[in-house]
Amino acid sequence: MAFTVNFYKFAKRENSTARPSGSGRSFSCILKENSSVIDPVIVLDLGTDTAPDFNYAYIPEYNRYYAVTEWNWVEHRLWSASLSCDVLATYRTEIGNKDLYILRSSAEYNGKVVDTIYPTTADPRSYVDRVTSATLSNKAGNSTTVSNFWDVTYGYYYLGVVGDNRTGVTCYCLTYNGFKVMLQALTAYTPSDMSDVSTGIAKQLANPMQYIVFCYWLPFAPIGAQFRLQTVINFGYYPITITGTLAAAAELDPIADATKVSISFNIRKHPQAAGRGAYLNQAPYTNYRLQILPFGVFSLDGSMMITDQTLTAEFWVDISTGQAQLSIWATNTLLAKQKTQLGVPVNISQAVVDYTGAATGVLSGLGSGVANALSGDFFGAFSGMLTGIGSAAQAMQPKVSQLGGGGDYLPFTNDPPALLTDFYLIADEFNSDLGRPLCEIRKPSAIPGFILCAEGEVPIGGTAREAAAVKSYLERGFFYE
Repeated sequence: MAFTVNFYKFAKRENSTARPSGSGRSFSCILKENSSVIDPVIVLDLGTDTAPDFNYAYIPEYNRYYAVTEWNWVEHRLWSASLSCDVLATYRTEIGNKDLYILRSSAEYNGKVVDTIYPTTADPRSYVDRVTSATLSNKAGNSTTVSNFWDVTYGYYYLGVVGDNRTGVTCYCLTYNGFKVMLQALTAYTPSDMSDVSTGIAKQLANPMQYIVFCYWLPFAPIGAQFRLQTVINFGYYPITITGTLAAAAELDPIADATKVSISFNIRKHPQAAGRGAYLNQAPYTNYRLQILPFGVFSLDGSMMITDQTLTAEFWVDISTGQAQLSIWATNTLLAKQKTQLGVPVNISQAVVDYTGAATGVLSGLGSGVANALSGDFFGAFSGMLTGIGSAAQAMQPKVSQLGGGGDYLPFTNDPPALLTDFYLIADEFNSDLGRPLCEIRKPSAIPGFILCAEGEVPIGGTAREAAAVKSYLERGFFYE
């Protein structure tokens, strides 16, 4: 059987759909006996005894492209060529027009799909981004920005006091100077209605500090708090005037003056994410930790904020307790929630001579004074004074009564909130030959280059063997060219 074969000298990848251009060089060839259509062996007269350099062929009779696998000399000027059907080139049109599920592509990619081909390097890049400013806001919608929020150099003192003609506990906020003046006034206070006893005993019996329910420190004052340079605070039945330069105090409403603190962090992105994919902004390529003391250190899920640029930590502060509940947000995604004691409890002492001895160990915690006041024992620890005053010998060893618990200023000592980030770089990629994740249904003709399919079934007008070969190529990766 004789037919025309077009031969080419054509360089291409074995797994490519590329076809040679032009008609090549045509020869009249004879098909050897028992040759198949897919792997034919043909004999042709090349007009020379020199080995030919053709490596590709097209047989119009079969409408197939072939790779030359071997040249064999037959006799004078006759050569036999062993051919193997190039199924990708032969069925290029059918492949290009078929909707296929593309796993990887060198032309387009989905940066949110994790690419596990490339390993990470062992030396992470670490960053610590500290934030010293915070935005304060209240329920009325007012807000202000504090630039030195996490600094013990500044701050305010919050008091809860049981006072005469008041129902429950009244809350106050004092500046540092106001708090200092208050303590001086409390320790120096002598009730006028106890003029018939000595000053020491009068102070011991009155002890206005027992009406302080709570006292703690915070680095901010509520928005809109009306500070006055002269304020009278009733400690039980005893009015104490706070006055002087910078000695300011404000009475608070625990509901209206509740304060929300918001802190914003710029989220660093993986240095290779812009070119390789947003998936690098999550573990194990990126690790985020938010340190915001005294709430703690929080490990954040990078997958929940892959494209977010800003992280927000916000907490409402309960004026009556100093407690705060922290919420960490990335856009509309809640990443963490934690409650803690934000206000630093302050120890308040009144150094007076304990003539009765009854105070020792009684005022052991916050709120004990108000408990006694509400039960009718307005002298609190000194309910045994009628028998205790006579023990004058105890005056030889003065004792100190304390209200409050141990404070902790450590979170505010030059350790502002910080976003800690670790980036693990990935090895160099070979996109042209390995592609990137796409995971979309596309036509190969729309995205030329390297393509890897999940399912390579393509209807072709060829043999079952050719269909199986096409499927195998598509599922192992091929080049649509």
